[in-house]
Amino acid sequence: MRQISIEEVLSLTKEEGVLVDLRPQEEFARGSIPGAVNILPEEIRNHPELWQEKKTVYLFCHTGKKSEECALDLEKEGYDVVDVEGGYRSYLRYTLSQFTKQEENLQERTAQIERSIIKKFRKPIWRRFTKAIKEYDVLDAVALARAFDKGVETAYKAVMKPKEGTILTVARGVADKALELADDAEDLQIFFEDILAEGKDVLARTPDMLPVLKEAGVVDSGGQGLMVVLE
Repeated sequence: MRQISIEEVLSLTKEEGVLVDLRPQEEFARGSIPGAVNILPEEIRNHPELWQEKKTVYLFCHTGKKSEECALDLEKEGYDVVDVEGGYRSYLRYTLSQFTKQEENLQERTAQIERSIIKKFRKPIWRRFTKAIKEYDVLDAVALARAFDKGVETAYKAVMKPKEGTILTVARGVADKALELADDAEDLQIFFEDILAEGKDVLARTPDMLPVLKEAGVVDSGGQGLMVVLE
């Protein structure tokens, strides 16, 4: 079975082949490799037009496992197919690496952002979060969830009398949701959407936890600032 790297895929022209995303439609709608068409594995044989003009069909899924199996089956039947190594995940990693390369002095930039956040919110959560993040070479949902959890744990310990209805409550809501979802999370975009939704929900309830907020008809400003940064 033939395979191709994501770098090679991105250099292909329309005349050289057809790129097929085998993932479910809802995942395809959230993002895909540019130029790809969405066809499920069980439906691909119903699209003979893919092989018109003797074009090669390049297959990918999320991680590369399903597309590899599909490519093997089709190849045995005589179809001209190539598996995209690593799937859509490899594309996400590639785009992230390209962005990183474009940033000058990334470490200093990261440090500046960290100092800015700490100065603005005056909370140790960010220092512990960024410190925990640096322990991982590759960030996935589990790594992010653990970093969030460590940051919140440190923040609560730093406050003598923690009050609910503040940035601490919002941060804990985000961290708890991240821990709940991390093990089964395959798509970071969906993972972030879910934990952000939880954070917004907790933020909306802060007036019910602090009478002074309810009296003023506002949510906690620190928690709101946290959500802005996370978004």
